[in-house]
Amino acid sequence: MRAAGLSGGYAEKVAVPVGQLLPVPKGIGLVEAAALPEVACTVWSNVFMIAHLRPGETFLVHGGSSGIGTMAIQLAKAVGARVAVTAGSPEKLARCAELGADILINYREQDFVEEVRENTAGAGADVILDLIGAKYLDRNVRALAVNGRLAIIGLQGGAKGELNLGALLTKRAAVTATSLRGRPLGEKAAIVAAVREHVWPLIEEGVVRPVVDRTLPMAEAAEAHRVLEGGHVGKVLLAAPLALRLTAKGPAHTSCVPGPDVSRNGLRGGLQVRAGSERAVRVSTALLALVRRAGRQRAAHLLQLGAGRHLLGEQSRLDAVEKALQPAHELGLGDPQLRLGGHRVLGERQGEPLQLLDQLRGQPVLQLLHG
Repeated sequence: MRAAGLSGGYAEKVAVPVGQLLPVPKGIGLVEAAALPEVACTVWSNVFMIAHLRPGETFLVHGGSSGIGTMAIQLAKAVGARVAVTAGSPEKLARCAELGADILINYREQDFVEEVRENTAGAGADVILDLIGAKYLDRNVRALAVNGRLAIIGLQGGAKGELNLGALLTKRAAVTATSLRGRPLGEKAAIVAAVREHVWPLIEEGVVRPVVDRTLPMAEAAEAHRVLEGGHVGKVLLAAPLALRLTAKGPAHTSCVPGPDVSRNGLRGGLQVRAGSERAVRVSTALLALVRRAGRQRAAHLLQLGAGRHLLGEQSRLDAVEKALQPAHELGLGDPQLRLGGHRVLGERQGEPLQLLDQLRGQPVLQLLHG
């Protein structure tokens, strides 16, 4: 089973308690799924399990264009709440509106307390999700409605602030502050179970989706942190070095990396993945593994599928390629007469590229270039 986990740190492999694992939702790629567990668990546990956001209530989330914010907007709308967001630019606010935000507040130019009151006939927000902390504490309390709930999950604006207890008493309001990573395993497992029950169906139905600004290789972690300090929207992902460099741009993924250097066996190549789906990336990764295996043996092989015809310039569905991969894994590529998934695999065809074309997009999914 492909799984996504609630964990932390940058590593190719990680041990995760079983209670913190979630199956990759249907319709979501493995890399894209990495954007889900932490934001989904953070939002669900604070906004719904603690603050109990209900249909018809007004929900304010600060940092609406962040990974947390983009998930919070979608989940709040899914339960029927009215959503207000703060963000620092018209572009970010526009992205929030695309996700369903109703009240758009540019915190650089507007007072969110006044804007929330104006848009709620003076009532205020029933639930506020705050990543800022001390800097917003007093204003958040003023923006709360009677019986309002303020959930603090970040300290970007400081850890120490002055709290007007009189205002809390008058409004019969509540302030909570939680972190996710420091919780006991049992609590994390309970949150993950709740997310699987309530959030995962929404993702599989397409009501909620991960918002990924871009994907960078783990070697570029420093650049990823620079992106986080700038104008990103949604999550920034780091991909483990599986010989692929994944860069998310809209619905497609672009990748270009050197191929295996096995020139001692006559194979020199490069692998490119262009405008393909996550499924195409998985297929190309498996093919690259097969090519590497061939390189460790005595000769380079050019894969051919079908009745002795090259795929050069022809379209081939990814499912046919996937079906071909399993027997190839079992048999290897040492024999130039190997039959791959019922089709003959010919060898010793130097200098010719193999192109697999995604029929749905009509664009190259991968090229295997022989020197």
